[in-house]
Amino acid sequence: VRMPVIGLNEYVQMFFAVAVAATFPAAIATRGHLRISILGNISERLKAWLTVLGSVFLFVLFFILAWQVWLKTIDVGEQGLTTQIVRLPHQPFFIVITAILVLCVVSQAIVLAVDTARADVSGTGGYLTFRTPLVFLAVAALFAWFYLGFDDFARSATSFAWHSPARLAGIVFGLMWVSLLL
Repeated sequence: VRMPVIGLNEYVQMFFAVAVAATFPAAIATRGHLRISILGNISERLKAWLTVLGSVFLFVLFFILAWQVWLKTIDVGEQGLTTQIVRLPHQPFFIVITAILVLCVVSQAIVLAVDTARADVSGTGGYLTFRTPLVFLAVAALFAWFYLGFDDFARSATSFAWHSPARLAGIVFGLMWVSLLL
């Protein structure tokens, strides 16, 4: 009875990917992601708007991630990819991960709406102003830009990465620090 389970690593690999993705919506809903606040000397209103900016970045990140995983799910299905040993199909796992990421996009949209409303009413006596719809229009415009021009953007970014890896590393490092400061 001390025989190994054939292909166990393949099951673990596929289910682990789903398990990791399943933690994202809970982290978004509880705001359990990493957040470093070192800008202690700024006003609460500015902090609130910086939180909105961080929420926009996270929304865009999850949107792009969900979109690209969805495209990969279609490719995996068309190619009929399976694991090597037990021939476990990849597509059902990709479908579940895509659904989880879509849930992340919806959850982050709700967080963005709440953050925007909180930032907008801060300092206005509790009334929403023009800023809330303006933020949503800006996010919608960004959303449309990604949808309509993402392929060109992706080609340009890939070309830049291949030709200037050190500059790209510096930009990513800088953006990482800026996002951590928000």
